[in-house]
Amino acid sequence: MTRTMAPSPPIADVIIPTYNNLDELRACLRGLERQTVRNVRAIICVDGSTDGTFEYLDRVELPFPSLILSHPGRSNRGRNATRNLALPHCRAKFLLMLDSDIVPTERWAEHHLGALEGCDCISLGEVHYTNADTNIWAAYMHTRGRSKYPAGAAIPFQYLTTGNVGMRTRYFLAIGGQDGAMRGYGGGDTELAIRLHKAFNLPTIYNPSALGHSVMLKTLAFALEQMEQFGGENLRYIRSKHRDFMEGYGLKLFAERTLTSRIVRLLLAPLVVRSIERWIRFAPRWTRNHMMNYAVLGRICNGFTSSTGERIDLVPRGSGARFARIAHRASLTPPQPPVPSEVYRRVSHP
Repeated sequence: MTRTMAPSPPIADVIIPTYNNLDELRACLRGLERQTVRNVRAIICVDGSTDGTFEYLDRVELPFPSLILSHPGRSNRGRNATRNLALPHCRAKFLLMLDSDIVPTERWAEHHLGALEGCDCISLGEVHYTNADTNIWAAYMHTRGRSKYPAGAAIPFQYLTTGNVGMRTRYFLAIGGQDGAMRGYGGGDTELAIRLHKAFNLPTIYNPSALGHSVMLKTLAFALEQMEQFGGENLRYIRSKHRDFMEGYGLKLFAERTLTSRIVRLLLAPLVVRSIERWIRFAPRWTRNHMMNYAVLGRICNGFTSSTGERIDLVPRGSGARFARIAHRASLTPPQPPVPSEVYRRVSHP
Protein backbone atom coordinates (compact mmCIF):
# COMPACT_ATOMS: atom_id res chain seq x y z
CA MET A 1 0.00 0.00 0.00
CA THR A 2 1.42 3.38 -1.03
CA ARG A 3 0.43 6.57 0.78
CA THR A 4 1.43 10.10 -0.21
CA MET A 5 -0.31 13.37 0.53
CA ALA A 6 -2.31 15.08 -2.18
CA PRO A 7 -2.14 18.89 -2.24
CA SER A 8 -5.91 19.35 -2.03
CA PRO A 9 -8.97 17.16 -1.57
CA PRO A 10 -10.71 16.05 -4.77
CA ILE A 11 -13.78 17.93 -5.88
CA ALA A 12 -15.47 14.64 -6.74
CA ASP A 13 -15.20 10.96 -5.92
CA VAL A 14 -16.02 8.60 -8.79
CA ILE A 15 -17.39 5.23 -7.68
CA ILE A 16 -16.68 2.48 -10.22
CA PRO A 17 -18.00 -1.02 -9.37
CA THR A 18 -16.49 -3.83 -11.42
CA TYR A 19 -16.87 -7.57 -11.77
CA ASN A 20 -14.96 -9.75 -14.23
CA ASN A 21 -14.71 -7.19 -17.03
CA LEU A 22 -11.04 -6.26 -16.97
CA ASP A 23 -10.78 -5.08 -20.58
CA GLU A 24 -13.74 -2.75 -20.17
CA LEU A 25 -12.39 -1.48 -16.84
CA ARG A 26 -9.07 -0.59 -18.52
CA ALA A 27 -10.92 1.44 -21.16
CA CYS A 28 -13.03 3.13 -18.48
CA LEU A 29 -9.93 4.20 -16.53
CA ARG A 30 -8.27 5.47 -19.71
CA GLY A 31 -11.34 7.66 -20.16
CA LEU A 32 -10.87 9.07 -16.66
CA GLU A 33 -7.25 9.89 -17.52
CA ARG A 34 -8.45 12.20 -20.29
CA GLN A 35 -10.87 14.25 -18.19
CA THR A 36 -10.69 18.03 -18.37
CA VAL A 37 -11.38 18.12 -14.63
CA ARG A 38 -8.22 16.79 -12.98
CA ASN A 39 -8.95 16.80 -9.25
CA VAL A 40 -11.20 13.76 -9.08
CA ARG A 41 -10.53 10.51 -7.25
CA ALA A 42 -11.53 7.06 -8.51
CA ILE A 43 -12.93 4.63 -5.94
CA ILE A 44 -12.76 1.27 -7.70
CA CYS A 45 -14.93 -1.34 -5.96
CA VAL A 46 -14.11 -4.92 -6.99
CA ASP A 47 -16.87 -7.52 -6.56
CA GLY A 48 -14.73 -10.63 -6.21
CA SER A 49 -13.39 -10.61 -9.76
CA THR A 50 -11.38 -13.65 -10.85
CA ASP A 51 -10.24 -12.44 -14.29
CA GLY A 52 -6.98 -10.75 -13.30
CA THR A 53 -8.55 -7.48 -12.16
CA PHE A 54 -6.78 -7.51 -8.79
CA GLU A 55 -3.44 -8.25 -10.40
CA TYR A 56 -3.91 -5.45 -12.92
CA LEU A 57 -4.90 -2.92 -10.27
CA ASP A 58 -1.93 -3.94 -8.15
CA ARG A 59 0.60 -3.04 -10.83
CA VAL A 60 -1.04 -0.19 -12.77
CA GLU A 61 0.05 3.39 -12.07
CA LEU A 62 -2.98 5.62 -12.50
CA PRO A 63 -2.35 9.33 -13.10
CA PHE A 64 -5.05 10.37 -10.64
CA PRO A 65 -5.80 9.58 -6.97
CA SER A 66 -7.45 6.21 -6.53
CA LEU A 67 -8.72 3.88 -3.86
CA ILE A 68 -9.29 0.19 -4.59
CA LEU A 69 -11.74 -1.68 -2.39
CA SER A 70 -12.98 -5.25 -2.16
CA HIS A 71 -15.23 -7.34 0.05
CA PRO A 72 -13.49 -9.30 2.81
CA GLY A 73 -11.93 -12.40 1.32
CA ARG A 74 -12.52 -10.94 -2.16
CA SER A 75 -16.03 -12.38 -2.08
CA ASN A 76 -18.84 -11.61 -4.53
CA ARG A 77 -21.78 -9.69 -3.03
CA GLY A 78 -23.62 -8.11 -5.96
CA ARG A 79 -23.49 -4.67 -7.55
CA ASN A 80 -25.39 -2.73 -4.85
CA ALA A 81 -23.28 -4.01 -1.97
CA THR A 82 -20.14 -3.47 -4.03
CA ARG A 83 -20.92 0.18 -4.72
CA ASN A 84 -21.63 0.60 -0.99
CA LEU A 85 -18.02 -0.35 -0.24
CA ALA A 86 -17.22 3.29 -0.98
CA LEU A 87 -19.55 4.71 1.67
CA PRO A 88 -16.99 5.06 4.50
CA HIS A 89 -14.42 6.58 2.13
CA CYS A 90 -16.36 9.29 0.24
CA ARG A 91 -14.97 12.68 1.27
CA ALA A 92 -15.47 14.97 -1.73
CA LYS A 93 -18.30 17.47 -2.10
CA PHE A 94 -19.67 15.70 -5.16
CA LEU A 95 -20.15 12.05 -5.99
CA LEU A 96 -20.12 10.66 -9.53
CA MET A 97 -21.05 7.08 -10.37
CA LEU A 98 -19.77 5.32 -13.45
CA ASP A 99 -20.17 1.71 -14.51
CA SER A 100 -16.91 0.04 -15.44
CA ASP A 101 -18.15 -0.86 -18.93
CA ILE A 102 -18.66 2.82 -19.82
CA VAL A 103 -15.91 5.01 -21.28
CA PRO A 104 -16.50 8.66 -20.31
CA THR A 105 -15.89 11.38 -22.86
CA GLU A 106 -13.27 14.03 -22.02
CA ARG A 107 -15.72 16.53 -20.56
CA TRP A 108 -17.87 13.96 -18.75
CA ALA A 109 -16.94 15.06 -15.22
CA GLU A 110 -16.94 18.73 -16.25
CA HIS A 111 -20.53 18.55 -17.47
CA HIS A 112 -21.75 16.68 -14.39
CA LEU A 113 -20.03 19.11 -12.03
CA GLY A 114 -21.27 22.10 -13.99
CA ALA A 115 -24.86 20.95 -13.48
CA LEU A 116 -24.34 20.14 -9.80
CA GLU A 117 -22.66 23.45 -9.01
CA GLY A 118 -25.45 25.30 -10.79
CA CYS A 119 -28.34 23.74 -8.85
CA ASP A 120 -29.12 21.32 -6.06
CA CYS A 121 -30.11 18.35 -8.19
CA ILE A 122 -29.25 14.92 -9.52
CA SER A 123 -27.37 15.04 -12.83
CA LEU A 124 -28.28 12.07 -15.01
CA GLY A 125 -25.83 11.50 -17.85
CA GLU A 126 -26.27 9.61 -21.12
CA VAL A 127 -24.87 6.30 -22.33
CA HIS A 128 -24.39 5.76 -26.06
CA TYR A 129 -24.08 2.17 -27.25
CA THR A 130 -21.68 2.09 -30.16
CA ASN A 131 -23.16 -1.16 -31.55
CA ALA A 132 -26.79 -0.04 -31.57
CA ASP A 133 -26.93 -0.61 -35.33
CA THR A 134 -26.30 -4.34 -34.86
CA ASN A 135 -27.61 -5.08 -31.35
CA ILE A 136 -31.39 -4.94 -30.99
CA TRP A 137 -31.32 -4.44 -27.23
CA ALA A 138 -28.83 -1.57 -27.52
CA ALA A 139 -31.05 0.18 -30.07
CA TYR A 140 -34.04 -0.32 -27.80
CA MET A 141 -32.24 1.16 -24.79
CA HIS A 142 -31.58 4.32 -26.78
CA THR A 143 -35.35 4.92 -26.91
CA ARG A 144 -36.15 4.37 -23.25
CA GLY A 145 -36.45 6.49 -20.12
CA ARG A 146 -34.39 9.68 -20.11
CA SER A 147 -33.77 9.56 -23.86
CA LYS A 148 -37.35 10.71 -24.45
CA TYR A 149 -36.63 14.14 -22.93
CA PRO A 150 -34.72 17.23 -24.12
CA ALA A 151 -31.38 18.19 -22.61
CA GLY A 152 -31.73 20.03 -19.31
CA ALA A 153 -35.25 18.77 -18.65
CA ALA A 154 -36.38 17.72 -15.19
CA ILE A 155 -37.38 14.09 -15.70
CA PRO A 156 -39.27 11.59 -13.51
CA PHE A 157 -37.11 10.62 -10.55
CA GLN A 158 -37.53 6.90 -11.21
CA TYR A 159 -35.48 7.21 -14.41
CA LEU A 160 -32.31 7.50 -12.31
CA THR A 161 -29.63 4.98 -13.25
CA THR A 162 -26.35 4.65 -11.40
CA GLY A 163 -24.25 3.78 -14.44
CA ASN A 164 -23.72 7.48 -15.19
CA VAL A 165 -25.00 9.91 -12.58
CA GLY A 166 -23.84 12.66 -10.23
CA MET A 167 -25.10 14.17 -6.97
CA ARG A 168 -23.87 15.80 -3.80
CA THR A 169 -22.10 13.19 -1.71
CA ARG A 170 -24.08 13.97 1.43
CA TYR A 171 -27.31 12.74 -0.13
CA PHE A 172 -25.94 9.30 -0.97
CA LEU A 173 -24.36 8.99 2.47
CA ALA A 174 -27.49 10.16 4.30
CA ILE A 175 -29.64 7.34 2.93
CA GLY A 176 -26.96 4.69 3.40
CA GLY A 177 -26.22 4.10 -0.27
CA GLN A 178 -27.94 1.35 -2.20
CA ASP A 179 -29.90 -1.56 -0.78
CA GLY A 180 -27.31 -4.31 -0.37
CA ALA A 181 -30.03 -6.92 0.17
CA MET A 182 -30.88 -6.78 -3.53
CA ARG A 183 -28.64 -9.16 -5.45
CA GLY A 184 -30.63 -10.30 -8.46
CA TYR A 185 -31.02 -8.35 -11.68
CA GLY A 186 -32.72 -4.97 -11.87
CA GLY A 187 -34.47 -2.53 -9.61
CA GLY A 188 -31.53 -1.43 -7.50
CA ASP A 189 -31.43 1.99 -9.16
CA THR A 190 -35.21 2.42 -8.91
CA GLU A 191 -35.14 1.55 -5.21
CA LEU A 192 -32.36 4.09 -4.65
CA ALA A 193 -34.30 6.72 -6.60
CA ILE A 194 -37.39 6.18 -4.44
CA ARG A 195 -35.44 6.69 -1.20
CA LEU A 196 -33.68 9.78 -2.55
CA HIS A 197 -37.05 11.18 -3.62
CA LYS A 198 -38.66 10.47 -0.25
CA ALA A 199 -35.78 11.98 1.71
CA PHE A 200 -34.86 15.03 -0.40
CA ASN A 201 -37.25 15.39 -3.38
CA LEU A 202 -34.40 16.56 -5.62
CA PRO A 203 -35.02 17.32 -9.29
CA THR A 204 -33.41 14.81 -11.65
CA ILE A 205 -31.93 16.74 -14.58
CA TYR A 206 -31.21 15.02 -17.89
CA ASN A 207 -27.64 15.94 -18.78
CA PRO A 208 -26.73 14.21 -22.08
CA SER A 209 -23.51 16.23 -22.37
CA ALA A 210 -22.16 14.07 -19.52
CA LEU A 211 -21.72 11.30 -22.05
CA GLY A 212 -20.20 7.85 -21.90
CA HIS A 213 -19.80 5.21 -24.60
CA SER A 214 -20.32 1.50 -24.16
CA VAL A 215 -20.76 -1.72 -26.11
CA MET A 216 -23.91 -3.73 -25.42
CA LEU A 217 -23.01 -7.38 -24.91
CA LYS A 218 -26.48 -8.69 -24.04
CA THR A 219 -28.47 -10.61 -26.58
CA LEU A 220 -32.19 -9.92 -26.82
CA ALA A 221 -32.95 -13.36 -25.36
CA PHE A 222 -30.74 -12.82 -22.33
CA ALA A 223 -32.07 -9.30 -21.69
CA LEU A 224 -35.65 -10.58 -21.69
CA GLU A 225 -34.73 -13.39 -19.30
CA GLN A 226 -33.37 -10.71 -16.98
CA MET A 227 -36.66 -8.81 -17.21
CA GLU A 228 -38.50 -11.94 -16.06
CA GLN A 229 -36.06 -12.42 -13.21
CA PHE A 230 -36.59 -8.79 -12.17
CA GLY A 231 -40.37 -9.27 -12.12
CA GLY A 232 -40.11 -12.41 -10.02
CA GLU A 233 -37.62 -11.16 -7.49
CA ASN A 234 -36.62 -7.53 -7.11
CA LEU A 235 -39.89 -6.00 -8.29
CA ARG A 236 -41.67 -7.91 -5.53
CA TYR A 237 -39.04 -6.76 -3.06
CA ILE A 238 -39.41 -3.09 -4.04
CA ARG A 239 -43.18 -3.36 -3.89
CA SER A 240 -43.05 -4.79 -0.38
CA LYS A 241 -40.63 -2.08 0.77
CA HIS A 242 -42.22 0.92 -0.99
CA ARG A 243 -45.83 -0.11 -1.45
CA ASP A 244 -47.05 3.50 -1.28
CA PHE A 245 -44.96 4.37 -4.37
CA MET A 246 -45.18 1.15 -6.34
CA GLU A 247 -48.95 0.80 -6.46
CA GLY A 248 -48.99 3.65 -8.95
CA TYR A 249 -47.07 1.50 -11.44
CA GLY A 250 -50.06 -0.68 -12.27
CA LEU A 251 -48.82 -3.68 -10.32
CA LYS A 252 -52.34 -4.39 -9.10
CA LEU A 253 -53.13 -5.55 -12.62
CA PHE A 254 -50.55 -8.31 -12.19
CA ALA A 255 -52.06 -9.63 -8.96
CA GLU A 256 -55.76 -8.74 -8.65
CA ARG A 257 -58.64 -11.04 -9.56
CA THR A 258 -60.74 -8.44 -11.36
CA LEU A 259 -61.92 -8.95 -14.93
CA THR A 260 -59.53 -6.26 -16.20
CA SER A 261 -56.60 -7.92 -14.46
CA ARG A 262 -57.49 -11.30 -15.90
CA ILE A 263 -57.68 -9.84 -19.43
CA VAL A 264 -54.30 -8.13 -19.01
CA ARG A 265 -52.67 -11.33 -17.79
CA LEU A 266 -54.25 -13.27 -20.64
CA LEU A 267 -52.81 -10.84 -23.20
CA LEU A 268 -49.43 -11.14 -21.51
CA ALA A 269 -49.51 -14.93 -21.22
CA PRO A 270 -46.13 -16.61 -21.79
CA LEU A 271 -47.22 -18.37 -24.98
CA VAL A 272 -48.42 -15.09 -26.54
CA VAL A 273 -45.35 -13.15 -25.43
CA ARG A 274 -42.90 -15.75 -26.73
CA SER A 275 -44.68 -15.79 -30.07
CA ILE A 276 -44.23 -12.04 -30.40
CA GLU A 277 -40.57 -12.30 -29.36
CA ARG A 278 -39.78 -14.66 -32.23
CA TRP A 279 -40.75 -11.99 -34.76
CA ILE A 280 -39.06 -8.94 -33.20
CA ARG A 281 -35.81 -9.18 -35.14
CA PHE A 282 -37.71 -9.40 -38.44
CA ALA A 283 -40.07 -6.49 -37.74
CA PRO A 284 -39.61 -3.10 -39.44
CA ARG A 285 -38.13 -0.42 -37.20
CA TRP A 286 -41.41 1.48 -36.78
CA THR A 287 -43.10 -1.53 -35.16
CA ARG A 288 -40.11 -3.09 -33.42
CA ASN A 289 -40.17 -0.81 -30.38
CA HIS A 290 -43.85 -1.53 -29.77
CA MET A 291 -43.13 -5.25 -29.89
CA MET A 292 -40.18 -4.78 -27.55
CA ASN A 293 -42.33 -2.86 -25.08
CA TYR A 294 -44.87 -5.66 -25.15
CA ALA A 295 -42.22 -8.36 -24.67
CA VAL A 296 -40.59 -6.53 -21.74
CA LEU A 297 -43.92 -5.94 -20.01
CA GLY A 298 -44.94 -9.53 -20.64
CA ARG A 299 -41.73 -10.94 -19.18
CA ILE A 300 -41.98 -8.73 -16.09
CA CYS A 301 -45.63 -9.71 -15.61
CA ASN A 302 -44.88 -13.42 -16.01
CA GLY A 303 -42.04 -13.21 -13.52
CA PHE A 304 -44.17 -11.29 -11.04
CA THR A 305 -47.22 -13.55 -11.23
CA SER A 306 -45.36 -16.87 -11.26
CA SER A 307 -42.80 -16.05 -8.57
CA THR A 308 -42.54 -18.55 -5.71
CA GLY A 309 -40.34 -16.31 -3.58
CA GLU A 310 -37.20 -17.88 -4.98
CA ARG A 311 -34.38 -16.02 -6.62
CA ILE A 312 -33.38 -17.12 -10.10
CA ASP A 313 -29.80 -16.48 -11.13
CA LEU A 314 -29.20 -16.38 -14.87
CA VAL A 315 -26.02 -18.01 -16.09
CA PRO A 316 -25.40 -17.54 -19.82
CA ARG A 317 -23.91 -20.59 -21.51
CA GLY A 318 -21.92 -19.85 -24.63
CA SER A 319 -23.18 -17.09 -26.88
CA GLY A 320 -26.67 -18.46 -27.45
CA ALA A 321 -29.93 -18.10 -25.56
CA ARG A 322 -29.46 -21.07 -23.26
CA PHE A 323 -29.60 -20.45 -19.55
CA ALA A 324 -29.16 -22.34 -16.33
CA ARG A 325 -31.57 -21.40 -13.59
CA ILE A 326 -30.22 -21.74 -10.11
CA ALA A 327 -33.02 -21.12 -7.62
CA HIS A 328 -32.65 -20.39 -3.98
CA ARG A 329 -34.56 -18.49 -1.34
CA ALA A 330 -34.62 -14.74 -1.78
CA SER A 331 -34.27 -12.65 1.35
CA LEU A 332 -36.89 -9.94 1.77
CA THR A 333 -35.36 -8.67 4.98
CA PRO A 334 -34.24 -5.04 5.27
CA PRO A 335 -30.66 -4.33 4.18
CA GLN A 336 -28.05 -5.23 6.76
CA PRO A 337 -25.27 -2.89 7.89
CA PRO A 338 -22.51 -2.87 5.27
CA VAL A 339 -19.72 -5.36 5.71
CA PRO A 340 -16.40 -3.58 6.24
CA SER A 341 -14.37 -3.30 3.08
CA GLU A 342 -10.78 -4.25 2.54
CA VAL A 343 -8.60 -1.41 1.28
CA TYR A 344 -6.75 -3.32 -1.38
CA ARG A 345 -4.63 -0.40 -2.52
CA ARG A 346 -4.63 3.34 -2.04
CA VAL A 347 -2.72 5.59 -4.42
CA SER A 348 -2.58 9.37 -4.20
CA HIS A 349 -0.65 11.64 -6.52
CA PRO A 350 0.89 14.99 -5.72
